[in-house]
Amino acid sequence: MKMIEREKMNKNTLTSRDLQAIERKNQLLMAAKKLFSTYGYHATSVRQIMSEVQMADGLIYHYFPKGKKQILDEICLGFVKERFLDLPEDLNKINATMPMREILLAFGHLMFKYIGNDKDSLMIFFREQQLLDESYLMMLKKTIKNVLHYTVRLLRKKSLCHEIPKLNFYLMANQFWSPLYAYSVQNLLFSKKIFYDIEPKEYLENIVSSTLATWQVK
Repeated sequence: MKMIEREKMNKNTLTSRDLQAIERKNQLLMAAKKLFSTYGYHATSVRQIMSEVQMADGLIYHYFPKGKKQILDEICLGFVKERFLDLPEDLNKINATMPMREILLAFGHLMFKYIGNDKDSLMIFFREQQLLDESYLMMLKKTIKNVLHYTVRLLRKKSLCHEIPKLNFYLMANQFWSPLYAYSVQNLLFSKKIFYDIEPKEYLENIVSSTLATWQVK
């Protein structure tokens, strides 16, 4: 998905110059994202960004009038919006009619899809929190809370069907999600498998089996 906000206009109405401007802006965002992730926002100069896309330094203000900070904001807003907009649809595909094991596996795959596939943006969020607009962080926090609450609702429904024990559903949800968050974040931050010498699919299977055993679900 492009980092520029989804185009609402029909592409047939855009001129070749418009399309080229959109593409160049995307190139700048992608180059800046890689540099911010690798070196940090403050250690990355405008010249470095423009050099990556082989453009003159002054052109940055044509695409981003507020300069480097606007680039950072658009990177982070794009990261959050993609997850905020698309996640509900994916969550709704997971429902109480599915077996408990299948539900947990589906949740785990969502984790790896939404958190495990954009190391650069996640690194920027961790490193540059003090520079980010509070609204971005609130959107991300809201998204994570929605996932937790959705998990709790499904657990409650499964308990009513006597498929799992009636315990503290928030603790049960956190018991499942916590090791997946830890695995995803540590693998992204450290690249190599320093903490977990195991592939995501196998790790997820182990977590699901362990969780179900703890809940005494066959």
